[in-house]
Amino acid sequence: ERHNRDALGQVFTMIEAMQPYPRTFAAFEAARAHVQEAEHTLARQG
Repeated sequence: ERHNRDALGQVFTMIEAMQPYPRTFAAFEAARAHVQEAEHTLARQG
């Protein structure tokens, strides 16, 4: 489980580096919204 947590931490670090949000939660919400938007786009194309 520690490995999963470390991997998740790396993902959060990467998200924070890409996003202009200072708080991890805000960055996560932005990333989640981006993923949902991408899924909707793929659903329309498919």
